[in-house]
Amino acid sequence: IYDDEVVGHLIKYLDDPLITIICFEPNLKKSIKGNEMTKHTLMVNKAKELGASHFIISAVDHFYSLDEINKILPVALQYDSTFTKIQTYYKYPTYQITPPVPWVMPFICRLYEDTEITRVQNFPLYVDPACKINTYGNWYLFDENEIVLHNYSTIRGDLEHKLKNNLFPLLWSKNKKRKIIDQWENYDPSIGEPLLYYNHAKNGVKVQIVPNYFNL
Repeated sequence: IYDDEVVGHLIKYLDDPLITIICFEPNLKKSIKGNEMTKHTLMVNKAKELGASHFIISAVDHFYSLDEINKILPVALQYDSTFTKIQTYYKYPTYQITPPVPWVMPFICRLYEDTEITRVQNFPLYVDPACKINTYGNWYLFDENEIVLHNYSTIRGDLEHKLKNNLFPLLWSKNKKRKIIDQWENYDPSIGEPLLYYNHAKNGVKVQIVPNYFNL
């Protein structure tokens, strides 16, 4: 299923020499993570074809500060792979969850001839299995005061659609999904109610108010 508005936006960049658009058709017989790995592999292979020296794995709801990128770039280029910690937002770009999620995200990574997105055993960091790189080699994890990934994946008009296309919600009961959607639709951070959508903290995950860093 394609969103005509998104397709119309992408078409504008077809003739841009600095942008490569790849059509990805999910295999409905594969798992969600399997399809994500295939999608990332297409990107890595295209980067090799174009003669790239490095690559970044990112999503459309992932944001980085350009100022922070410019500051850390000389450091990133010294390593085979780099990773960033994640600040996650809930419903609005000013609702930041606390404590942060414990996993990290690959950032600027060197591209080798044998680089693959694959299920690496004993990976040195807690990373989404669809983002593991076999040539992580000499790696570096940036501290949050150097650069951080801002994840706005629940900043959307319809959370229910996301729950249909995400791995962990597929394991939730209909009742739990309904409670999560109801809380998302009516959430009031002043009450301090723990979020049902996140369960990575023993004492619960809550929201703190922060600036709208990217004017979303």
